[in-house]
Amino acid sequence: MGFLDKLLKAVLSPSSDGNTQKTPEQKEPVMQEQSVKFKKFVDTNPNANVQYFASLLTEDNFPGYSIEQNVMLSRFDSNAHPKCFPITFLFKKDGSPVLAVMIMRVNQRTTMPAVGTYTILDEQNIPYMRFYIGWENEKNYVLNRIKENL
Repeated sequence: MGFLDKLLKAVLSPSSDGNTQKTPEQKEPVMQEQSVKFKKFVDTNPNANVQYFASLLTEDNFPGYSIEQNVMLSRFDSNAHPKCFPITFLFKKDGSPVLAVMIMRVNQRTTMPAVGTYTILDEQNIPYMRFYIGWENEKNYVLNRIKENL
């Protein structure tokens, strides 16, 4: 049963006296309390995902790599537009950049600041990947995906 089906089943139906009551076959959608708390935290705090990723993307989890946070594109191209999307996490091995990770909202991926960043990274032959704010980025998924790209 899909999300919309569950949602429709949870809709209250009016009783004969005008009050709303649930019919016996209607059930509340089941959600894990922890997921709900995390979603509310992310919705009210856009930096929540960056903080979450910072707790995962440590040199302990990626031995042999140094990780810089919030790297401006002017480091790679002095003519970079000041509004280029910054690299949220830059992985370096032996002092050379090997992977750029950007944490952004899904609607930012095709904006001028993001496209400008992709262009500069492509010109510098630095691979990049994105994770989106508000999406379920579970620890194992994040760590494995980055390790596959390093």
